[in-house]
Amino acid sequence: MARRRTPPKKQTPPAPRPRTRPATGPADLVEEAADAAAKAKAVLPDSVPLSEPAATPETGVDESTLRSAYERYAQAQQAYELALRELDKRGAAVAAAEAEVARRADELDDREAVQNARETDLRRRDDEAAQLRVKLDERDSELLAGEMRLVERQEREKEEILASARVALAATLERVETERRALDEERERGREQLRAELDDQRRQLHEERVRLQKERRELRDLKRELDLRQEDLDDLKELYDERLENAAVAATESLRLQYKHLEERHSAAREQLDRLEEQAVELERLRRAFGHREPRDVLESLATLERENTALRQSQRSFPEDAMARLTALQEEKLHWAEEHAVLVAENASLQRRLGAYESNAVELERMKVTKEAAEATVRAYQATVEDLRKDMEGLIERREGAAPFPACTKMDSTYGTPPEELLDEVPPLPELISRIRAYIAQQHRIYYSERDLRCFLAGLATSQLHLLQGISGIGKTQLPQRFAEAIGAASSIVSVGADWRTPQDLMGYYNAFERKFYESEFTQALYKAQCPEFGRQPFLVVLDEMNLSYPEQYFNDVLSAMELTQRRGAAPPSLVLMSAGVEPAPALLREGRKLLLPGNVWFVGTANHDETTVSFADKTYDRAHVLELPAEHQSFKPQPVEPLGAISTAALKRSFTGARRQYGKRVDDVREFLDGALAPRMLSDFRISWGSRVRRQLGSYVSVVLASGGSITEAVDHVVATKVLRKLRGRHEVRAQKLDNLRNELTAMWHLLDPDEPPTYSIRLLDEEIYLRGDV
Repeated sequence: MARRRTPPKKQTPPAPRPRTRPATGPADLVEEAADAAAKAKAVLPDSVPLSEPAATPETGVDESTLRSAYERYAQAQQAYELALRELDKRGAAVAAAEAEVARRADELDDREAVQNARETDLRRRDDEAAQLRVKLDERDSELLAGEMRLVERQEREKEEILASARVALAATLERVETERRALDEERERGREQLRAELDDQRRQLHEERVRLQKERRELRDLKRELDLRQEDLDDLKELYDERLENAAVAATESLRLQYKHLEERHSAAREQLDRLEEQAVELERLRRAFGHREPRDVLESLATLERENTALRQSQRSFPEDAMARLTALQEEKLHWAEEHAVLVAENASLQRRLGAYESNAVELERMKVTKEAAEATVRAYQATVEDLRKDMEGLIERREGAAPFPACTKMDSTYGTPPEELLDEVPPLPELISRIRAYIAQQHRIYYSERDLRCFLAGLATSQLHLLQGISGIGKTQLPQRFAEAIGAASSIVSVGADWRTPQDLMGYYNAFERKFYESEFTQALYKAQCPEFGRQPFLVVLDEMNLSYPEQYFNDVLSAMELTQRRGAAPPSLVLMSAGVEPAPALLREGRKLLLPGNVWFVGTANHDETTVSFADKTYDRAHVLELPAEHQSFKPQPVEPLGAISTAALKRSFTGARRQYGKRVDDVREFLDGALAPRMLSDFRISWGSRVRRQLGSYVSVVLASGGSITEAVDHVVATKVLRKLRGRHEVRAQKLDNLRNELTAMWHLLDPDEPPTYSIRLLDEEIYLRGDV
């Protein structure tokens, strides 16, 4: 090919400058003015006006004509200079254009050089191919010559053999011909018999194939029915476990009441024992006062003393008067001392009793003092509490009349009662939708999610109403549903989960019968807001932040059961029961004044960390949810400017999901056949792991939407296998690492049946982690 030569650059000639020559006379000035005007007219564009010069006079010129000619000359000279400047500008533009042409010519030369190099290489390869063809032709010629020589030799040997055998063959020809005919007849008979047997076997095989297909269909139907029954049994088991738990709680409460009753009886018995001990102490004190004598001995001593007193009085009468006087004095003195002794003894006993009483009273008073102080403090606290309750009751009574039991929800009836004016009824193609959402989030919030993660999140919306976003803290788990909803014009709400949540009332709120008020939680308000006219036709994402701070199977159980009802065709929209009886006036969207609808435009997105402050999800939650694990780092990129999508309706989004399922239904059937035929027997026989109709249904929706969004078949199926099947191997410490390693190798080998171009990296990474944790391979 001839090399293109770069044309030489044109040199712009220097602009001519006007030359002035001395005029010899008026006529010469007129002629020079006319020449300048003609030159100016030749170079000036048509838009510049220029008056025509007057004809050159043949005779003398007067002063006025000379002045007019001079003015025209000046005008012509100015026009000529203007024309020269215009020419300079055009020359500069032409020079720039020629420089651009030269640059492009250089680029073309470079490209031609590359092309020439490629053509030279191709010619070299053609020459090498020609040489190889020549060598092959020579080799073919040699082979052909050798083959001809071999054929000639074989012909000669054949002629010799035929010549030697022709005589023998001539003798046996007739016999051979006879035997050949007999063999032909026998062969024909055997062929007919074999044909009949083959037809019979073919017919039997066809009948067997039909029977096997029928049995396979029956087995498939039976398996499907068994799966449905298994799900029903699982649901019944969950219901039984829940009832058993409730019964255990009731039994525990009954035992607690019995224990409290026994404690009260024990306290009463303790008080009675204290009284008996006090009586025993008093009895012991009396026994010490009487010298530890029995009451009967004391009575006998008193009787003896009375008899002695009577005898002494009789003997007193027989004494002389002076002796009697002295005796009387002694008796009186004795009596006085006896009385004084008795008084002293009595006082001593009394003092002893009083001392014991004082001691016991002192202890009792000290105890009573402490009890009194505690009682006074309790009374003061009770009085303050009663006063606060009285004020609260008075305030509640004042506010009770006309107050709404659901104040926040009732306010939403008026605040969000107007439907949006415009919603998009058509969703862009799903690959374009993913690209625009990704660029919008990066452009508006500087958060860089990959297209793979956004495809997984979008396909999860088609799979389940519950999402679980897992990963380390600070990677954008809570931001993803919020920004995704913002990008498609949807709404979202965040509910912070508490570590002390145990019952559905912790999630949805509770009703105070005294105040006639339902304390609406953030979750209840978000769920009610989602079905208000302003948000009822567009997607609504409820984000449960830190969902596994408490057990979701306890506080989220009613929602899980209601979500399961939405999967049944023909079933009425499920509701969440907020309280046992309805109230008035109830919010407009509350059923029977006590039930909150679970609308179809709501998706629940739970974020989860895995550390010492959180709990693990149960299989019940994992099976119903779509799981997405976000990477620790996001690759940043420079987003292209995009316009907001506008508000997309829920119906349009679900229509796009339905279209994806119709478009990729055949691929989904291939995936199910691959999993049922290649993976399911291995998982069931070695690990006792299987999957039911719920996983099959989720598989169909997820794979279809991922493929429709621009993802690969491995990207979709790998995620489902890892999160729905292989995840069940976690915590199975009885499974040896060698088994897991064998499964890893077999999964890698069998994956070529599904996709020979891309390995299942997610599943392999999960198996590698489990093998590493066991550490014996």
